[in-house]
Amino acid sequence: ELERFAPEVINNVPVVSCRIDLPTAEVLRIANSFAETGGVALIASADSSVRVVLVSGNQKVNAGTVVSEVCGVLGGRGGGNQKQAQGGGPGTDRVEAALSLGMERIRAALDA
Repeated sequence: ELERFAPEVINNVPVVSCRIDLPTAEVLRIANSFAETGGVALIASADSSVRVVLVSGNQKVNAGTVVSEVCGVLGGRGGGNQKQAQGGGPGTDRVEAALSLGMERIRAALDA
C-alpha cells in the first residue's frame, strides 16, 4: 500500500506529507507502517473538519510539536509525543497550507 506514496527524501529519511480522506484508524495504520521503516508520515484527512496524524520513525522529528503547529493553521489544536501525534481543526480550506507548514518543520528538524 505504501508504494502509492512518493516520499521526499530529506537527509536519507523518507518523508510523506499528503491528504488521504479515510477514517482516522486507517490513516494511523498507513502512517505507522511508513514510520516503521524509519520514515516520517504527516497525513491529513477531511470531511466537515480536518484530522491530522504525524508518526515519526526518526528521533529528530518531534511529532507532538509539529502537529501542534499544523493544527494551529487549521484553527484547532493537537499534540502527542515524540513519535506519534494527532489533532484537528475546522479549517478544511487550509489543509494545503497546514501540510506545507508541517513539511517546513519536518525539513528543518531533519536538516538540524
